[in-house]
Amino acid sequence: DESPPSSLLRLCLSGIASSPHAQVHFWCLQSLHDALLRRRLVLPDDLALLRSSLLSLAVSSHAGSPPFLRNKLAQLVALLIRLEYPHVYPSYFIDLLPSAPPQPGPTDMFARVLISLDDDLLSQEYPRNSGEAADAMRVKDSMRAQCVSQIASHWHAAAVTLRTADPAAAAVALDAARRCISWIDVGLVANDVFVPLLFDIAMSPASMPPLAAAAVGCLSGVASKRMDSRAKVGLLRSLLAAQQGLGSPDSGLKMATLVTTYAAEALECHRRLGPTDADGAAALEMLEEVLPAVFAAAENGNDED
Repeated sequence: DESPPSSLLRLCLSGIASSPHAQVHFWCLQSLHDALLRRRLVLPDDLALLRSSLLSLAVSSHAGSPPFLRNKLAQLVALLIRLEYPHVYPSYFIDLLPSAPPQPGPTDMFARVLISLDDDLLSQEYPRNSGEAADAMRVKDSMRAQCVSQIASHWHAAAVTLRTADPAAAAVALDAARRCISWIDVGLVANDVFVPLLFDIAMSPASMPPLAAAAVGCLSGVASKRMDSRAKVGLLRSLLAAQQGLGSPDSGLKMATLVTTYAAEALECHRRLGPTDADGAAALEMLEEVLPAVFAAAENGNDED
Protein backbone atom coordinates (compact mmCIF):
# COMPACT_ATOMS: atom_id res chain seq x y z
CA ASP A 1 0.00 0.00 0.00
CA GLU A 2 1.09 3.54 -0.70
CA SER A 3 1.89 5.72 2.29
CA PRO A 4 -0.50 8.58 3.05
CA PRO A 5 0.79 11.74 1.36
CA SER A 6 1.55 13.59 4.61
CA SER A 7 3.49 10.58 5.95
CA LEU A 8 5.46 10.28 2.72
CA LEU A 9 6.30 13.99 2.83
CA ARG A 10 7.64 13.81 6.38
CA LEU A 11 9.53 10.58 5.69
CA CYS A 12 11.28 12.12 2.67
CA LEU A 13 12.09 15.40 4.38
CA SER A 14 13.49 13.46 7.35
CA GLY A 15 15.63 11.36 5.01
CA ILE A 16 17.03 14.45 3.30
CA ALA A 17 17.82 16.05 6.66
CA SER A 18 19.35 13.05 8.39
CA SER A 19 20.97 10.76 5.81
CA PRO A 20 24.59 11.33 4.73
CA HIS A 21 24.02 9.39 1.49
CA ALA A 22 23.38 11.23 -1.78
CA GLN A 23 21.43 8.23 -3.14
CA VAL A 24 18.95 8.53 -0.26
CA HIS A 25 18.55 12.25 -0.93
CA PHE A 26 17.88 11.52 -4.60
CA TRP A 27 15.27 8.87 -3.80
CA CYS A 28 13.52 11.24 -1.41
CA LEU A 29 13.48 14.09 -3.94
CA GLN A 30 12.26 11.75 -6.70
CA SER A 31 9.48 10.39 -4.47
CA LEU A 32 8.36 13.93 -3.63
CA HIS A 33 8.44 14.90 -7.31
CA ASP A 34 6.29 11.89 -8.26
CA ALA A 35 3.80 12.59 -5.48
CA LEU A 36 3.52 16.24 -6.48
CA LEU A 37 3.22 15.44 -10.19
CA ARG A 38 0.45 12.93 -9.51
CA ARG A 39 -1.33 15.49 -7.29
CA ARG A 40 -1.05 13.27 -4.22
CA LEU A 41 0.33 16.22 -2.25
CA VAL A 42 -2.55 18.67 -2.20
CA LEU A 43 -3.15 19.75 1.41
CA PRO A 44 -2.15 23.40 1.92
CA ASP A 45 -0.14 22.60 5.06
CA ASP A 46 1.77 19.84 3.26
CA LEU A 47 2.54 22.09 0.30
CA ALA A 48 3.64 24.92 2.58
CA LEU A 49 6.01 22.57 4.44
CA LEU A 50 7.38 21.19 1.16
CA ARG A 51 7.84 24.70 -0.26
CA SER A 52 9.67 26.08 2.75
CA SER A 53 11.89 22.98 2.99
CA LEU A 54 12.83 23.00 -0.69
CA LEU A 55 13.51 26.73 -0.81
CA SER A 56 15.74 26.39 2.25
CA LEU A 57 17.63 23.53 0.57
CA ALA A 58 17.99 25.47 -2.68
CA VAL A 59 19.18 28.69 -1.08
CA SER A 60 21.76 26.84 1.02
CA SER A 61 22.92 24.58 -1.83
CA HIS A 62 26.67 24.54 -2.35
CA ALA A 63 28.43 23.94 -5.65
CA GLY A 64 30.21 20.91 -4.25
CA SER A 65 27.05 18.80 -3.98
CA PRO A 66 26.58 16.22 -6.78
CA PRO A 67 25.10 17.70 -9.97
CA PHE A 68 22.46 14.96 -10.18
CA LEU A 69 21.13 16.05 -6.78
CA ARG A 70 21.10 19.73 -7.69
CA ASN A 71 19.28 18.90 -10.93
CA LYS A 72 16.64 16.83 -9.12
CA LEU A 73 16.12 19.56 -6.51
CA ALA A 74 15.82 22.15 -9.28
CA GLN A 75 13.27 19.98 -11.12
CA LEU A 76 11.15 19.69 -7.98
CA VAL A 77 11.29 23.45 -7.29
CA ALA A 78 10.38 24.13 -10.93
CA LEU A 79 7.32 21.88 -10.60
CA LEU A 80 6.21 23.76 -7.48
CA ILE A 81 6.64 27.06 -9.34
CA ARG A 82 4.45 25.75 -12.14
CA LEU A 83 1.72 24.75 -9.67
CA GLU A 84 1.86 27.72 -7.27
CA TYR A 85 3.38 30.82 -8.90
CA PRO A 86 2.23 33.52 -8.45
CA HIS A 87 -1.28 32.84 -7.16
CA VAL A 88 -0.35 30.70 -4.13
CA TYR A 89 3.20 31.86 -3.47
CA PRO A 90 4.42 34.92 -5.41
CA SER A 91 7.95 35.10 -3.95
CA TYR A 92 9.66 32.06 -5.45
CA PHE A 93 12.11 33.98 -7.60
CA ILE A 94 12.69 36.72 -5.04
CA ASP A 95 13.55 34.04 -2.46
CA LEU A 96 15.82 32.12 -4.83
CA LEU A 97 17.61 35.08 -6.41
CA PRO A 98 21.21 35.04 -5.11
CA SER A 99 22.37 38.05 -3.15
CA ALA A 100 25.20 40.24 -4.45
CA PRO A 101 27.99 39.59 -5.03
CA PRO A 102 26.93 36.24 -6.51
CA GLN A 103 28.47 33.14 -4.96
CA PRO A 104 28.97 29.91 -6.95
CA GLY A 105 26.56 27.65 -5.03
CA PRO A 106 23.43 29.85 -5.04
CA THR A 107 24.20 31.05 -8.59
CA ASP A 108 24.44 27.48 -9.87
CA MET A 109 21.26 26.42 -8.08
CA PHE A 110 19.22 29.38 -9.29
CA ALA A 111 20.36 28.75 -12.86
CA ARG A 112 19.42 25.08 -12.62
CA VAL A 113 15.91 26.02 -11.46
CA LEU A 114 15.50 28.32 -14.47
CA ILE A 115 16.86 25.63 -16.80
CA SER A 116 14.51 22.99 -15.35
CA LEU A 117 11.60 25.38 -15.68
CA ASP A 118 12.55 25.99 -19.30
CA ASP A 119 12.94 22.27 -20.07
CA ASP A 120 9.74 21.17 -18.34
CA LEU A 121 7.40 24.08 -19.10
CA LEU A 122 8.56 27.32 -20.71
CA SER A 123 10.49 26.28 -23.82
CA GLN A 124 8.51 26.28 -27.05
CA GLU A 125 10.92 23.79 -28.61
CA TYR A 126 8.90 20.91 -27.14
CA PRO A 127 5.22 20.09 -27.76
CA ARG A 128 2.96 21.25 -24.92
CA ASN A 129 -0.68 20.53 -24.19
CA SER A 130 -3.13 23.36 -23.57
CA GLY A 131 -2.76 23.16 -19.79
CA GLU A 132 1.02 23.38 -20.00
CA ALA A 133 0.81 26.27 -22.45
CA ALA A 134 -1.52 28.17 -20.11
CA ASP A 135 0.76 27.50 -17.14
CA ALA A 136 3.80 28.66 -19.14
CA MET A 137 2.07 31.90 -20.13
CA ARG A 138 1.05 32.57 -16.51
CA VAL A 139 4.58 32.02 -15.23
CA LYS A 140 6.20 34.12 -17.98
CA ASP A 141 3.72 36.99 -17.59
CA SER A 142 4.20 37.03 -13.81
CA MET A 143 7.99 36.92 -14.08
CA ARG A 144 8.00 39.75 -16.64
CA ALA A 145 5.89 41.87 -14.31
CA GLN A 146 7.79 41.01 -11.13
CA CYS A 147 11.42 40.03 -11.45
CA VAL A 148 13.07 39.59 -14.86
CA SER A 149 15.00 42.84 -14.58
CA GLN A 150 16.50 41.74 -11.25
CA ILE A 151 17.26 38.31 -12.73
CA ALA A 152 19.02 39.90 -15.73
CA SER A 153 21.08 42.06 -13.38
CA HIS A 154 22.08 38.89 -11.53
CA TRP A 155 23.19 37.19 -14.76
CA HIS A 156 25.44 40.14 -15.55
CA ALA A 157 26.86 40.23 -12.03
CA ALA A 158 27.47 36.47 -12.10
CA ALA A 159 29.33 36.72 -15.41
CA VAL A 160 31.49 39.58 -14.11
CA THR A 161 32.19 38.09 -10.67
CA LEU A 162 32.53 34.40 -11.49
CA ARG A 163 34.08 34.30 -14.99
CA THR A 164 37.49 33.77 -13.35
CA ALA A 165 36.58 32.67 -9.82
CA ASP A 166 34.17 29.90 -10.92
CA PRO A 167 33.75 29.68 -14.72
CA ALA A 168 31.39 26.71 -14.46
CA ALA A 169 28.90 28.66 -12.34
CA ALA A 170 29.18 31.67 -14.65
CA ALA A 171 28.56 29.39 -17.65
CA VAL A 172 25.41 27.82 -16.22
CA ALA A 173 24.09 31.30 -15.35
CA LEU A 174 24.60 32.43 -18.95
CA ASP A 175 22.99 29.24 -20.24
CA ALA A 176 19.91 30.08 -18.17
CA ALA A 177 19.99 33.60 -19.62
CA ARG A 178 20.14 32.25 -23.17
CA ARG A 179 17.01 30.20 -22.59
CA CYS A 180 15.05 33.23 -21.36
CA ILE A 181 16.05 35.74 -24.05
CA SER A 182 13.30 34.60 -26.40
CA TRP A 183 10.52 35.77 -24.06
CA ILE A 184 11.95 38.61 -21.94
CA ASP A 185 12.56 42.21 -22.99
CA VAL A 186 15.64 41.85 -25.19
CA GLY A 187 16.96 45.19 -23.91
CA LEU A 188 17.70 43.53 -20.56
CA VAL A 189 20.57 41.72 -22.32
CA ALA A 190 21.04 43.66 -25.57
CA ASN A 191 22.48 46.79 -23.99
CA ASP A 192 25.79 48.64 -23.85
CA VAL A 193 26.77 46.98 -20.58
CA PHE A 194 25.89 43.32 -21.10
CA VAL A 195 26.73 42.85 -24.80
CA PRO A 196 30.36 44.07 -24.55
CA LEU A 197 30.86 41.75 -21.58
CA LEU A 198 29.52 38.79 -23.57
CA PHE A 199 31.80 39.59 -26.51
CA ASP A 200 34.77 39.93 -24.17
CA ILE A 201 34.08 36.53 -22.60
CA ALA A 202 33.49 34.92 -25.99
CA MET A 203 36.72 36.23 -27.54
CA SER A 204 39.06 36.13 -24.55
CA PRO A 205 41.76 33.42 -24.70
CA ALA A 206 41.47 33.19 -20.92
CA SER A 207 37.82 32.06 -21.02
CA MET A 208 37.15 28.38 -20.39
CA PRO A 209 35.44 26.80 -23.44
CA PRO A 210 32.05 26.13 -21.74
CA LEU A 211 31.88 29.74 -20.53
CA ALA A 212 32.87 31.15 -23.94
CA ALA A 213 30.24 28.93 -25.58
CA ALA A 214 27.59 30.13 -23.12
CA ALA A 215 28.41 33.76 -23.94
CA VAL A 216 28.15 33.02 -27.67
CA GLY A 217 24.82 31.32 -27.00
CA CYS A 218 23.47 34.46 -25.33
CA LEU A 219 24.62 36.64 -28.22
CA SER A 220 23.05 34.23 -30.72
CA GLY A 221 19.83 34.34 -28.71
CA VAL A 222 19.86 38.14 -28.98
CA ALA A 223 20.49 38.02 -32.74
CA SER A 224 17.68 35.51 -33.33
CA LYS A 225 15.12 37.28 -31.10
CA ARG A 226 11.80 37.50 -32.94
CA MET A 227 10.76 41.07 -33.71
CA ASP A 228 9.78 43.50 -36.45
CA SER A 229 12.31 43.55 -39.30
CA ARG A 230 13.19 47.22 -38.86
CA ALA A 231 13.78 46.73 -35.16
CA LYS A 232 15.88 43.67 -35.99
CA VAL A 233 18.07 45.73 -38.34
CA GLY A 234 18.70 48.17 -35.49
CA LEU A 235 19.55 45.28 -33.16
CA LEU A 236 21.96 43.72 -35.66
CA ARG A 237 23.56 47.12 -36.21
CA SER A 238 24.12 47.49 -32.44
CA LEU A 239 25.84 44.09 -32.27
CA LEU A 240 28.15 45.08 -35.12
CA ALA A 241 28.96 48.35 -33.35
CA ALA A 242 29.71 46.54 -30.09
CA GLN A 243 32.19 44.17 -31.75
CA GLN A 244 33.98 45.94 -34.58
CA GLY A 245 35.70 42.76 -35.71
CA LEU A 246 32.56 40.65 -35.86
CA GLY A 247 33.16 39.92 -39.53
CA SER A 248 36.77 38.81 -39.07
CA PRO A 249 37.83 35.19 -39.62
CA ASP A 250 38.89 35.04 -35.96
CA SER A 251 35.31 35.81 -34.93
CA GLY A 252 34.12 33.04 -37.21
CA LEU A 253 36.43 30.58 -35.49
CA LYS A 254 35.48 31.62 -31.95
CA MET A 255 31.81 32.53 -32.45
CA ALA A 256 30.61 30.31 -35.29
CA THR A 257 27.06 29.99 -33.96
CA LEU A 258 26.72 33.76 -33.63
CA VAL A 259 28.09 34.75 -37.04
CA THR A 260 25.96 32.18 -38.89
CA THR A 261 22.85 33.24 -36.95
CA TYR A 262 23.68 36.89 -37.58
CA ALA A 263 24.09 36.28 -41.32
CA ALA A 264 20.80 34.38 -41.55
CA GLU A 265 18.92 37.11 -39.68
CA ALA A 266 20.45 39.88 -41.83
CA LEU A 267 19.53 37.98 -45.00
CA GLU A 268 15.95 37.53 -43.78
CA CYS A 269 15.65 41.25 -42.99
CA HIS A 270 16.92 42.09 -46.48
CA ARG A 271 14.45 39.65 -48.02
CA ARG A 272 11.51 41.05 -46.07
CA LEU A 273 12.31 44.75 -46.51
CA GLY A 274 13.64 44.61 -50.05
CA PRO A 275 16.75 46.11 -51.71
CA THR A 276 15.15 49.50 -52.34
CA ASP A 277 14.37 50.04 -48.64
CA ALA A 278 17.08 51.81 -46.64
CA ASP A 279 16.95 49.26 -43.81
CA GLY A 280 16.83 46.42 -46.32
CA ALA A 281 19.95 47.75 -48.01
CA ALA A 282 21.65 48.20 -44.62
CA ALA A 283 20.86 44.56 -43.77
CA LEU A 284 22.61 43.45 -46.97
CA GLU A 285 25.66 45.55 -46.08
CA MET A 286 25.80 43.98 -42.62
CA LEU A 287 25.50 40.53 -44.16
CA GLU A 288 28.41 41.27 -46.49
CA GLU A 289 30.48 42.54 -43.57
CA VAL A 290 30.19 39.27 -41.64
CA LEU A 291 30.68 36.93 -44.62
CA PRO A 292 34.45 36.45 -43.98
CA ALA A 293 33.56 35.19 -40.49
CA VAL A 294 30.83 32.93 -41.88
CA PHE A 295 33.25 31.42 -44.41
CA ALA A 296 35.88 30.87 -41.69
CA ALA A 297 33.30 29.18 -39.49
CA ALA A 298 32.16 26.92 -42.33
CA GLU A 299 35.71 26.01 -43.31
CA ASN A 300 36.60 25.24 -39.71
CA GLY A 301 33.51 23.06 -39.39
CA ASN A 302 34.48 21.12 -42.51
CA ASP A 303 38.01 20.63 -41.17
CA GLU A 304 36.59 19.21 -37.93
CA ASP A 305 34.39 16.80 -39.88
